[in-house]
Amino acid sequence: MYDLPIAINNEPMWDRSDPNVLYFHAGNALRKMVLGPEGTSTNSLIHTFVEYTSISSTGESDISPDGKKIIFVGRVRTREKRARERDRDVFVYTLPDRANPEGKKGPVLDIAGSALDKAQITNHFVVLGFNDFRCMGARTSLYDHKMNLLWEMGRYSGHGDAGMDSERNEVYYTSSADAPVDDRNYQHCVNSILKFDLAHGSVTCLETGDPAFDWSLANHIAAPDQPSPWVYVSTHAPCDPDPGRTDPSCQWKPYTNEILRIRSDGSGKIERLAHHHSRPHGKDSYAWQPRVSVNRDGTKVLFNSNYGLHHKRTSCHCKVSEEYTDVYLVIP
Repeated sequence: MYDLPIAINNEPMWDRSDPNVLYFHAGNALRKMVLGPEGTSTNSLIHTFVEYTSISSTGESDISPDGKKIIFVGRVRTREKRARERDRDVFVYTLPDRANPEGKKGPVLDIAGSALDKAQITNHFVVLGFNDFRCMGARTSLYDHKMNLLWEMGRYSGHGDAGMDSERNEVYYTSSADAPVDDRNYQHCVNSILKFDLAHGSVTCLETGDPAFDWSLANHIAAPDQPSPWVYVSTHAPCDPDPGRTDPSCQWKPYTNEILRIRSDGSGKIERLAHHHSRPHGKDSYAWQPRVSVNRDGTKVLFNSNYGLHHKRTSCHCKVSEEYTDVYLVIP
């Protein structure tokens, strides 16, 4: 992956059945890359969306679990001084197959330049999170693949991930900590992790014990695409936790700087997998945050950490970059 002629902004996505095939976008084109021997690769054009200047999956999406569809936002040029492009349409694109060799673009949702934060797709649904939707504030909403609104899930846009629970229900997990206190979906589940059953419209609070999660821990969430009884959470504190400091954000809280997994059945069971030991350094950098990620069947968990090396003296007195981080693997 390191030597491939693509970058993170191309949002590469693995094919669901062939590990040697990747899909990625460049500008307004969707392309397919086939990996060959000894680091070689070839890529071909799938479709050019001429109606847009560029396309994106917002950096937090993937191919649908059945391997057939991708969610995109189409961007157009703008005359605004602060931005050259703005989000205009959200749509589902069906990848080409034998029955449909050209692929197919589905109906569009015109978001009128709203601040789209995330777009995630399951086999039957699309979850969109907006920092600001049509000047009406933050919200997370559920749509079908034809972009018909099904459910206003909440007036928030926190960290979350779509997946399947052990009963094969398509679900969406999210933190409830930054939700408005009067939001009906969250009143019974403050500072916790919520599970939305997308087909049935139910909401389950996954952690109801005392102590509860604290939003200053900035939870990241990852869910397996295949049926799983677990959802995975990483936490990180904004400064080094220290019981002796008076700043509330720096005092040690339960689950601080940990990699956890939580049962998705609402039983409240939590398993602690690891302490990631990552620490903030210098300017508020995204690099040091652990950002837990799980593979499709939930058998492997990744997280990253700078392991606090900025705070440790070394014999060579080497300077460690603010962006330094390593990746670690946990097999639960």
